[in-house]
Formats: sequence, structure tokens, C-alpha cells
Amino acid sequence: MISAITEIGCVVIGIGAAIAAVMLRPSEDEAQSRMQTAGAAGERRVARALDRARIPAVHDVTIRDPQGTRQIDHVAAAGDCLFVIETKTWRGDLRGFPDRPQWTLSKPGRAPVPVYNPIMQNATHVQVIEGVTRAPVRSIVLMAGHARIPGGLQEPMMPLAGAIMRLTQAGPATARAVAALAAIEAIKQDDGQTALAGRHVRRMRAMKLTRSQNLWALAGGAGAAFVWLMITHPT
Repeated sequence: MISAITEIGCVVIGIGAAIAAVMLRPSEDEAQSRMQTAGAAGERRVARALDRARIPAVHDVTIRDPQGTRQIDHVAAAGDCLFVIETKTWRGDLRGFPDRPQWTLSKPGRAPVPVYNPIMQNATHVQVIEGVTRAPVRSIVLMAGHARIPGGLQEPMMPLAGAIMRLTQAGPATARAVAALAAIEAIKQDDGQTALAGRHVRRMRAMKLTRSQNLWALAGGAGAAFVWLMITHPT
């Protein structure tokens, strides 16, 4: 026969997890909204900096690939290359290795949050752009926030000023680079771009199992376990 203490423990776990999920879900939504707002503001800041430096670029383009879709923040033309720029506005302590897919982002008083390796992320974007152009393509992971990385930034990560300097030093875009950028602009201007971008956003949301969803699963599992125990081991 199950003890009263065990029954009470199951109840506490189930109720506690459910309450935690209810309490955390709105704050998680707010945090996600803040991150999206900060990300959009960072991308606009990068776009303005590229424009001021007179570096031709295409911004916020979604492209199909064999895995579905890829949203690319910026593609700039400089020298004989296209530069694919992934903008990150993260804040906190960022830790990870270039060859490891999962990194962590930590803020004071909060548990570390797993984030996808931005170097690997943009390497995939480079491959996508290579597939639709005939110019050499390079990667820049632009750190536009206030992330602290032990040991400093890892290539191809750099601050905004460093990115502008690298592009400027590459020189004016050649005819080949300009033509390649025009191909990206054509994709951006395609009538189906808005719908494609919408599908990409929905796909990304579906791939993210939020912390509150995990807690809801825990609550449901604990609740089901408690019911099963009550049925199979009545007091």
C-alpha cells in the first residue's frame, strides 16, 4: 500500500509544476518578445552602419534550402566576395567551442540558457548563399549586444566596428560580387518572399520546446502518475 507521504509528494509535484508553468509562461513570452525586439533593433543598426559606409547589402532575406528555409540577416558585397552577416544582440556570458553545436548564455541570477552555436549557424547560411550565387562567400558573426566571451571573440565573430572595417578593407565590390548580390535582391523581391518568411517563423517556433511546455509536460506526467497510483494502490 502506498504511503500517505508518497501520495502527498505526487500531489505537490503535480500542482507545483502546473503552477510554475502558469507563472513562467507569460514571463517567457515576454522574454521572447524582448529578444525579438532587441534582435530587430540590432539588425536595423547594422543596416544603417552598412549604408553609412556605402557597402551594398541586402537585409532580412529568407531562402529555401533542402532542410526547409533559412532567414539571413544581411548579405553584403565587398571586394570580390559576398559576406553573410549573422547579427546577435545577446547579453550575458557566452560560452562555447567553435566545433560544438550547443553553447550557453548566462545572466546574473539566472540559469544558463542553451543557444545554438552562431558560427555553425552562419556557416549553414554561407552554404545556402553559395548555392544561389557564383561569387566567393565569407562569414561574419556580428556581436551587436553585450555578450562577454571568455578568451575574447572567436573568428568569424566580431563587433560592428570590426565588421565595417573588414568590409571596407576588402575594397569596392567587383562586378561579380555586385551581380551575385543582385541575385539575392531578386530573391528578396520575389512575390512569395512574405509567405516564405512567415513559414520560416512558424517553423522556428515549432522547433522550440519552451521551458513552460516542459513544465506542462511534467505537471501532466506527475498528475497522471498520481491518478494511476491512487487507482492501483487505494488507501
